[in-house]
Amino acid sequence: MSAFLLPTSFWEEIERMMNSFYWGSKKNRGRSINWLNWYKMTACKDHGGLNFRDLEGFNLAMLGKQGWKLITNSPSLLTIVLKDKYFPRSGFLGANIGHSISFTWRSIRSTILMLSLDYRWKIGDGNDINVWKDPWIRIRQNLRPSSIPSSNLLNMIVYQLFNPTTTTCNRDFIAFIMNTQDTSDICKLPLHSRTHSDTIIWNVSLNGSYTVKSAYKMCSSILDQRTNHHASSDWKLIWSLRVSPKIKHFCWRLLRSCLPMRFNLQSHGVHCQSACVVCNNDLEDEMHMFMHCKFSTDCWNEANFWGKIVSYVMSSGSFSSIMFSILSVLEVDNHARFVAILWSIWRARNACLWEQNSVNAHASYVLAMDTICDCMWCHHLNDDAQSDTPVWSKPQTDWINCNVDCALFKAKRKIWCWHLFSR
Repeated sequence: MSAFLLPTSFWEEIERMMNSFYWGSKKNRGRSINWLNWYKMTACKDHGGLNFRDLEGFNLAMLGKQGWKLITNSPSLLTIVLKDKYFPRSGFLGANIGHSISFTWRSIRSTILMLSLDYRWKIGDGNDINVWKDPWIRIRQNLRPSSIPSSNLLNMIVYQLFNPTTTTCNRDFIAFIMNTQDTSDICKLPLHSRTHSDTIIWNVSLNGSYTVKSAYKMCSSILDQRTNHHASSDWKLIWSLRVSPKIKHFCWRLLRSCLPMRFNLQSHGVHCQSACVVCNNDLEDEMHMFMHCKFSTDCWNEANFWGKIVSYVMSSGSFSSIMFSILSVLEVDNHARFVAILWSIWRARNACLWEQNSVNAHASYVLAMDTICDCMWCHHLNDDAQSDTPVWSKPQTDWINCNVDCALFKAKRKIWCWHLFSR
C-alpha cells in the first residue's frame, strides 16, 4: 500500500468482506445482515462510527510518504530517478502525468492533491517562496494572501518583503501592495535569522514532519465532509461511560438502529412478525421496546427514573436524539445505571423470545445494578493496582536508600538476593 495505488474495486471488495465478517457472516450459516454501511463504521467514535480503517484513505496516506520525499527533495535513489525522468524542471506538486509512465509514478502522483492541502513553507531566507502562489502565512487558513497582485508582481518572492538590514518586515511596502488584513497577518509572522534556506513542512503535525497517522486523519475528515456519514451527537459521552465494553457496544448499536428488533428486521427485508415480543401489542421498535412497553416502564419505575425521563419520552424526535437529551440532563452518577437498565431490558426481551422466560421488572433492575457493581469493582481494583505500584524516589539529604530484591529458583534450590544503596 505504500508503493502502489490499489484499484477501487479491490479495496471495495476487501471492505465488503470485512463488513460481512464483523456482522457475523459465515459460509455454513449463509449471509447475515450488514446492519450499517462500512463507510459509517470507518468514522471515528466521536462521530458515531467504530474507527475502522478506510482503505482508500489509508492507501493515500501511505503513498503520501513517497510523495513527501519528492517534495522535500530527499536524497534517496527513488527521488533522484523519478525527478530526472518525470519532473526535471519543476517541483513534484507541479509535475505533469507525462507519457509512457510507470504504475509506480501514477500511484505516487495521485497524492499531489492530498499533499497540496496541508503543506506549508517555513520562512528562511525567503528566496524560494512565491508571495502569491505558495502557502506560507501560517496564521491563515488557506496560508496565502487574499490580495490580487498586479501583473508586474506575479513572480515576487518573500525575500522582497523583508528589510534588507534587519529581520523585520517592510510594513510600508507590504501595505502598498496588499490589503489591510494581509498586511496585519504578514507582519505578525515571527522572523528569525535568514541564514537558512526555506523549507517545506507538513502543517498538520507538530514537528512539521509527514506522518501516515496525521495524513490518514486528514483524509478521513475530508471523506466525512464529502460523504456526510458521521452522526452529530455527543458520542464521547457513550464511550466514556464507566460500564463494561459490551454495554458500550450495545448502546452504540441501539443508537445506530443496529439491534435485531422486528421493525429493523422488516426494514432489512426479513419476513417476521411486527408485534412486540414482550407485550405482543404494538410495533416493536426502539421507542416502544425501551420506553413505551409496559415492561420497560415498570423497569424505569423500579429504578425511580420514569419521573425524570417521561417528558422526554413523550416529546417528538428520533430515538437517538431523545436518548442523548436524557443523558445530558441526568446526573453523571446515573449515566451508568441508565444504560445498564437499557441493556437489561434488551436481555430480558431476548430471554423471552428464545428461552420463553417470563419478564420481571424487579429482576431486570437487580441484574442491571449487579452489572454496574461488578464493573465499578473492576475499575476500582484497577485504580488501586495503579496507585499501589511502588515508585522509586530519591532519598532525602543525609539519608541512604537500601533497595532489596530476591528471586527463588525452586528447581536449582537457590535464592538470589541483591541490595542497592543510593544517596
